[in-house]
Amino acid sequence: VPGIPYGSSLRSLTLVEQNMKLRRKIVSKYLNQNESLVTLVSFPRLGCSGQFLEPHHEPFGPESRSLFVPDEALNPHFALNFPIFHDKKSQNLFADCEEALPDHIYMDSSVFAGYLSEVDCRWFALVECGDDRTKEERGLESRYDSIAYYISTDKALKTEYNDLNAAYDPNIYEKLTDN
Repeated sequence: VPGIPYGSSLRSLTLVEQNMKLRRKIVSKYLNQNESLVTLVSFPRLGCSGQFLEPHHEPFGPESRSLFVPDEALNPHFALNFPIFHDKKSQNLFADCEEALPDHIYMDSSVFAGYLSEVDCRWFALVECGDDRTKEERGLESRYDSIAYYISTDKALKTEYNDLNAAYDPNIYEKLTDN
């Protein structure tokens, strides 16, 4: 994540690669001779044979109850199901897991990877596994969107755009409006 957000121009897109090269250069200075920097879009698929964590920790911890990843590597337990991409080799991978849906990739951690999903963006999985808001705060009874509320003094803003009742702490609200 960059220190400041990138802009919305095409020029700002050219800064991404430059920024990544700079970060790799900085990190490389701190690596030992027998270490290499590997860039992955997701955490290596844990649960495979071999060791992925140093120091090694066993899965099935009491806090997260993950079948694949030790407690030391993840957030508290949750269950996510994303549709699997169907081809001639697809199979029902998690038939023995009671929280898994048929024809879905079952995930119980944010560091899970290794299967081809029907969903073309990992963002939705990250949102689900990293969201620690309550069900009320997430608006599960109504809808989920990237923008749930609009805050503006612009006359174009219509009250019907904010059709969800926001959960808030009255004391914090008062402090914010007073200041």
